[in-house]
Amino acid sequence: MWQHLLVAADRYDLLRLRLICEQKLCTYINTTTAATILALAERHHGRGLKDACLDFLIRTHANLQERCFGGLDHLASTCPLVLKELIAKLVSPNKKARIDVNTAFVVVPASDMHQHFTHFLQSGGDTDVVFEVSGEKLHAHRCVLAARSAVFRAELFGPMKEGTTTGVIRIDDMEAKVFKLLLTFIYSDSMPDINEEEDMEEDDDDVDDVEVMWQHLLVAADRYDLQRLRLMCEDKLCGYINATRVASILELAKQHHCRGLKDACLDFLNFPPNLQQVMVAGGLNHLRSSCPSVLIDLIAKLAYLKLDN
Repeated sequence: MWQHLLVAADRYDLLRLRLICEQKLCTYINTTTAATILALAERHHGRGLKDACLDFLIRTHANLQERCFGGLDHLASTCPLVLKELIAKLVSPNKKARIDVNTAFVVVPASDMHQHFTHFLQSGGDTDVVFEVSGEKLHAHRCVLAARSAVFRAELFGPMKEGTTTGVIRIDDMEAKVFKLLLTFIYSDSMPDINEEEDMEEDDDDVDDVEVMWQHLLVAADRYDLQRLRLMCEDKLCGYINATRVASILELAKQHHCRGLKDACLDFLNFPPNLQQVMVAGGLNHLRSSCPSVLIDLIAKLAYLKLDN
């Protein structure tokens, strides 16, 4: 099966899959299989797999003909060039097998699927759905969106599906740049680079803008049920918690069920000097009017700490 999959991977130019197959086949090399695997490696340009086979045959050269006789006949009829290469290695005065037999002949690179999907989005090729977000049209692929988000799947393929293959889906309650970041995550599964997207300098106003953008992106992630993106936004927003921002971030965490972000805010407020600064800034008044249940959580936590001390 691994041999057949390697042939298919080579046919469709799937380099990483081909290397995975080569790596697997290296473990199947023995006196019975070495010749057929070597012939396969030669036909499909599997350099690492070929080296592994040759290394094995060199290490067993003392009784090579006895142990691999039928295989050598197979090589002579199917891949005479590789047989010549084996003979040359055997007669070479510098011939030697690898000292460490555990050394990998085939190294499989990390997945680059996200790069292909990102390019797919950026190229705009073969898109089949258009979103008009705050007046700006953005193109995407229905199947990709549906595969990544249950909400998109329901909207695009469910009984209440929106738009047609040529229609436009309107979204008026979200900024276009937020939806672009959302699409970037859906295709790349990587943290969006908001600083790069906004081309911002590190002054106070820009930091505020970046924080607001992470908040908007968290809301979008929650709306489309993208849990990993929502957690990324939570993690980023934890770094923005201070006396002036904690109330709004805590309210956001409560509204969108962000347990970790909420705990981070409460932990910040547990420190008396921080709580005093928030009170001076009017943050607790804001929470009292917008999210009173959070104040109850805060009081309970402070009471627990006092009892614990």
